[in-house]
Order: sequence, then structure tokens, then C-alpha cells
Amino acid sequence: MGTNDVKVDMKLNKVVWSHGIRSVSRRIRVRIAHKRNNDEDAKEELYSLVIVIKIAKDELKGLGTKVIDDED
Repeated sequence: MGTNDVKVDMKLNKVVWSHGIRSVSRRIRVRIAHKRNNDEDAKEELYSLVIVIKIAKDELKGLGTKVIDDED
């Protein structure tokens, strides 16, 4: 995504480890968004935020990548 600073949502971490270390989920739908750093002492101007998207297990097959222009 072109940013050195990547922040992972805590909910995504819980979804990854929800089934334990031996049976990690093979597919997880995530959304990556560019956000502007509002901290004055931040080294980078932008950061990437990775969040989990809830989708039923049977709906994962056949999904594609979709670009969403979101102005916050």
C-alpha cells in the first residue's frame, strides 16, 4: 500500500487466533484503508489500517477485490 506504518485492529488479531494455533483460518476478509496521521510527532504522514470484515463461511468463495473510495 506504500506506507511503512501498518496498524492491525485488535478484532482481526482475535479472529486469527480464535480457533487456536493448530487450526488457523485459511481465509479472512480484511479491509485496508489509508488514514492520515493526526499525531504531531508522527514520522509518517499516512498509515494503513487493517480491519476484519464479517462474512459467513459459505459466502467466502468467489469473492474478488473491490476498491472503495471512502472520504473521511
